[in-house]
Amino acid sequence: MKAVVLSGGHGTRLRPLTYSMPKQLIPVGGQPVLGYVFDDIAECGINDVVVITSPESRGPVSDFIADSSFDLDFTVVVQDEPNGLAAAFGLAVPYLDGGPSLLMLGDCLLTGGIKHLVDDHRSSGAAATILVREVDDPSRYGIVSIEHGRIVALLEKPPDPPTNLAIVGVYAFGPEIAESVSAIAPSARGEYEITDAIQHLVDSGGLVRPAELNGWWIDTGTVEDVLAGHERILSDKRRGGPPVSVHSTASVSDCELIGPVVVDAGATLSDSTVGPFTHVGAGASVSGSVITHSILMPGSKVGNAQVRRSILGRDATFLGDGREGWHHLVLGSDAVVESQVNHSG
Repeated sequence: MKAVVLSGGHGTRLRPLTYSMPKQLIPVGGQPVLGYVFDDIAECGINDVVVITSPESRGPVSDFIADSSFDLDFTVVVQDEPNGLAAAFGLAVPYLDGGPSLLMLGDCLLTGGIKHLVDDHRSSGAAATILVREVDDPSRYGIVSIEHGRIVALLEKPPDPPTNLAIVGVYAFGPEIAESVSAIAPSARGEYEITDAIQHLVDSGGLVRPAELNGWWIDTGTVEDVLAGHERILSDKRRGGPPVSVHSTASVSDCELIGPVVVDAGATLSDSTVGPFTHVGAGASVSGSVITHSILMPGSKVGNAQVRRSILGRDATFLGDGREGWHHLVLGSDAVVESQVNHSG
C-alpha cells in the first residue's frame, strides 16, 4: 500500500499567514500539521508517499520533506489548478502501480491513529474504507449512511441526516478507485469530488466500509481551528510529559512559565509571563509581556504587550505600548506592528 497526501489549496481563510507558507506547514503544538500526517502514515508501516501540492507550495513542502527525519520515500507531484480532491488523487494514480492506497488530507489533524483503518481495510478486501467519527451536528458535515455494516451513501451536509457519522478525511482504497475517479463528472461546484468517486464504487457494487476514529479531529482551515488543534496537542503532551518544555539553548530570565508551554532552541524570554498553551518557536523573543494560548513562529518577537489567542508568523514583530489590555493578533511573516492602541478587555 502507498499513501497519497493532498497538500495544495490556497488557504485563503488563514491569510495573512498563508501568503508566505502553505497552510499545511503552519506549526500546531510544535510541528507542522503535515508532520503529524506523515507520522500517522509511518505508524501504519507504509513507506511510499505521493504528495500532491500546488505550484506555489511545491518549494516549501519539498524543503520541509528534505529537512525532516521521516523514514519515508516521497514523490512530490504538482497540481496546476485545484479542481477537486478526486482530480488531485487522480494525479497520484500512475504512481500507485495498480495497488491499494491510503488517501489523507494534509490539513487534517487527528489523534487516535489510523492504523486500525489500514488494518481493517487490508483484512476485509473492501473497495474502500472510510474514517468516520460521531459528531453532535451532522448537518454541518459530509456524512455516511450505513446499512448492515456497509456504507450505502455519502451525503454532503444533509438537512435531515440519517446518521451522525461524519467523514473525517482519511480513506483506504483498493485498486478499483482509479476507475471510479475516471468515471465521475464535475459536481455542481465544478469540482471532481472524492465522495462522488466513492459513491460510484458503492453504486457499482463495491464494498465500502466505515472505520470509526478513536480520538478527535480538526480540519485546520481557519485561525480558530489552528489554535484549537494547538491547544489539544499541547494538552495531550502535558498528560504524557512535563507541562513546561524549554530547550537547553533557550534563555529564560525573570519569567513565569505556566504549562503547557514549549520553548524552542535559541528563544529568549525575559521579564514575562508565558502560557498556558503557548509555543515559542526557535529564535523567537518575548520581553516585558504576557502571552497565553498563542503560537510564535521562529524568529518572531513580542515586546511590552499582553497577547492571547494569537499567531505570529516567521520573523514577525509586535511591540505594544505597555498599557493594559489584551491583543488578539494574526501576523504574517516579516510583519511589523508597533504601539498598537486598540485594546479589548
